[in-house]
Amino acid sequence: MRRQCELVELNRSSLYYAPVRVSAETLHIMNRIDEIYMACPFYGKRRIAALLQKEGIPIGWEKVATLMKKMGFGALI
Repeated sequence: MRRQCELVELNRSSLYYAPVRVSAETLHIMNRIDEIYMACPFYGKRRIAALLQKEGIPIGWEKVATLMKKMGFGALI
């Protein structure tokens, strides 16, 4: 295995990497962030977090920022 990885110039650690699945709850939150962002693209991470908290989703703005970055969203200025 070591020699094969050397031949294709691949790290052995990346060979054994298994991606972590996204939970259903996180997908639900990401879908809701998408809906809010499409309705109001000028909303930032803090305002979106506040809206989600009003809807009963316990989430902080840091987590919203992480998910928005993963989804490729940013606030319009």
